[in-house]
Amino acid sequence: MPEDASEQTLRWIRQLAAIERSSASAGERRAAEWVIAQLPDRTTCPRIESERAHGTHLPFALPSAVALAAGFARSRFVAALMAGLGTAAIVDELGGHLRLLRRAWARRRTYNVVAEIGNPQAARSVVFVSHHDVARPWAAAFGALVSAPPPRLLRGRRPPIARTLAYAPLMVLLGVAAKARTLRWTGMALCALIVALFGDVARRPPVPGANDNGSGVAAVLGLACELAGSCPAALRVLLLSTGSEETMLEGMEAFLRRHRNELDPSRTLVVCLDMVGWDRLIVREGEGVLRHYPSRPQDVELLLQAARAAGVDIAVAPPGPAPTDGLAARWAGLPTICVSSIAANGGYPHYHRPTDVPDNINVETVVAARRLCAELVGQLDSLPDAGRA
Repeated sequence: MPEDASEQTLRWIRQLAAIERSSASAGERRAAEWVIAQLPDRTTCPRIESERAHGTHLPFALPSAVALAAGFARSRFVAALMAGLGTAAIVDELGGHLRLLRRAWARRRTYNVVAEIGNPQAARSVVFVSHHDVARPWAAAFGALVSAPPPRLLRGRRPPIARTLAYAPLMVLLGVAAKARTLRWTGMALCALIVALFGDVARRPPVPGANDNGSGVAAVLGLACELAGSCPAALRVLLLSTGSEETMLEGMEAFLRRHRNELDPSRTLVVCLDMVGWDRLIVREGEGVLRHYPSRPQDVELLLQAARAAGVDIAVAPPGPAPTDGLAARWAGLPTICVSSIAANGGYPHYHRPTDVPDNINVETVVAARRLCAELVGQLDSLPDAGRA
């Protein structure tokens, strides 16, 4: 008896969760090979693209350490210079600019899986992206903070935790410049916390990553199976599973460096599927750390229309706790929507924790994401040739 979608999805998530696959590692390569093996025969040119990557959080930790040391410097000029360099390096990293430190230290390899289905000559393209690498876990206390439901006072929005990476060295810089001792010491304390946090994360084994992001990979694989029986006639569909997402979107950024000229922003839509295994599907209103990149209203409405047609419940929600591969697409100027999920209480249970295991996945939510994406492809395929993606 053939598997139904739920059984197939759970099997995929279990198999992927069994692979230890930290960013830019041999395990990440094995995961990429596993993804290739699951793709249906009707996909075109499934391949692994190997790219340079750094694969750690050192581009955050080292500038924070420099800013921390700046707070102890006797010379105000030296202190301001060191804190300014630390701030600039982290802003460069979080803002998707040159990312000089990460590129200078890119000595490892990351592995992206790329496949296509549909009409390769079509004017319009849609890219469905997930990631197959996993994070190393936070310390329990910090993990509880990040996983908690958003405070009511913030109206469903997350506290600016990621932004603190830039705020900390900036506070040291401002404290030095203004001779504000309290501000300087507060920034130094935050920098010390960041260095300790990432140092602790680096020593831990990777999490199983069933929801983050085995669920997204399973949704993309399921979409490939849905489309294999009825290929789009007027649409090019790219199926992408990236590596090194957990080390600040390195795989997606490398994919875009290689393929950006093939993707016309006026006729391309990127759909990011990340952590779709909690109870309630959502589409993020936008993403960003230092700058907010909103999704285009017409793209969100198109997704909501597809959800109604597919009988899938989905709501529009504020940005999530961390960047996704969709943010790298937004940096590159490509229209993007991010499909994710939240728990019934609005939180993110097991996020970056060893308890992110298949038994804690809501498989039906993942299957709903698969149906939603298949319906979205149908709607995009039916648009007139002169229409937008």
